[in-house]
Amino acid sequence: MDKKDIVEVLERIGTMMEIKGENPFKVRAYFSGARTLQTMEEDLGEVIEEGRLGDIQGIGKALTEKIETLHYTGELEFYPRKYTPSLIVGCCRIRIRKRLSRSYRRS
Repeated sequence: MDKKDIVEVLERIGTMMEIKGENPFKVRAYFSGARTLQTMEEDLGEVIEEGRLGDIQGIGKALTEKIETLHYTGELEFYPRKYTPSLIVGCCRIRIRKRLSRSYRRS
């Protein structure tokens, strides 16, 4: 998987985690990692091959492992290729419906 695709996956994971109400620090880590990769001028493949990805500010150990896995396999255990933006939109709709139903119950 190339850098552009990995950035997109990290942003999607961050969005899905945010929708699910996951730990804000983890959510931020995914968005920060995506932004760091996006602005990185070096070739991602070279950085990975040389084992320097974890040395880049904004890319921690856990994210390094995930980025390397995406680079080599195109998938993560919890994020197979079948995830699409439409799935994220579906999750958003469910979350919005739950919030609306809670607000109607309070009124």
